[in-house]
Amino acid sequence: MKNYTSISSPFTLQNRRNVVAAIILFILPLVLGGLFFVQQFRSQANVISKPENFFATRVSATAARVEFSTAQQVKATILCAVSLNGVKFFCGEDATATVEHSILTSDAGVNLNTGQGYYVYTNITGNEEPIGYIPADVDDPTFGLSVNVYGDENLGLCTGDEGFDPKLDINQDGCVYTNDMVTLYE
Repeated sequence: MKNYTSISSPFTLQNRRNVVAAIILFILPLVLGGLFFVQQFRSQANVISKPENFFATRVSATAARVEFSTAQQVKATILCAVSLNGVKFFCGEDATATVEHSILTSDAGVNLNTGQGYYVYTNITGNEEPIGYIPADVDDPTFGLSVNVYGDENLGLCTGDEGFDPKLDINQDGCVYTNDMVTLYE
């Protein structure tokens, strides 16, 4: 009888496990680093693209024009809500990426309710806080506001401050000051 010695295969189960572990240890940091880089890039893009110089007007009883600017070109979508905690719905979007945004709600086929004001949100900021407010009436930006809505807790608040309500900023300068309150009382 002949004595055969077995030749060890380089692809034994233990060798395969070691190769897989080495590949995972090499690829995992690359994947995690890539995810971190993408997240950082998106966060910076959102900060750079924060809407500024917001202004909204009613152009008709059922349509509004929303204007704002961003530091870099983005294609913005706007959402509207009847109240601060209300359900948001599509109101319009830019046709192309731009720095100066002018969105007409009727271009998107959206008809706003007559005599109803709307909070405006955008996809650029993640929709957490409204960027502004569409007045309820074409000629009167104070239509629908009660004379007792202003209090010490509202005055002096600006965009980004906790408790800031864009509908109280009648002149749309980004802050609620006494001149907004005086405009309501006139």
